[in-house]
Amino acid sequence: PPQKWGMTVGQFNAFIDMCKRDKAAWNKLAASTERGKPAGVVNGYQINDAFVKPFTKGTGCGVALLLNPTRPHDVAVMLSHTWAEDILEVQNAINDRAAEDGAGDK
Repeated sequence: PPQKWGMTVGQFNAFIDMCKRDKAAWNKLAASTERGKPAGVVNGYQINDAFVKPFTKGTGCGVALLLNPTRPHDVAVMLSHTWAEDILEVQNAINDRAAEDGAGDK
């Protein structure tokens, strides 16, 4: 059920870090100005197309369930953002909020 499709802040950070480690792909995405985005920004549309879809293809699962296959995490917070937003700004906002809540990188 969707209430079990959660991931930790640390897992979100690790996933974004994994994406950034593919420097060729990340730099190509950042250089792109598709959909009117400024160069230097990687947005949610791009993360989804370049990383999420290939990672989850054929599994019937999203990233959260693939990261937690035997012990799915309860969802504690549902966050929303625009897909066109800089994914690193999203990451910073999540980390800032987690730090405020005392959750840190858990």
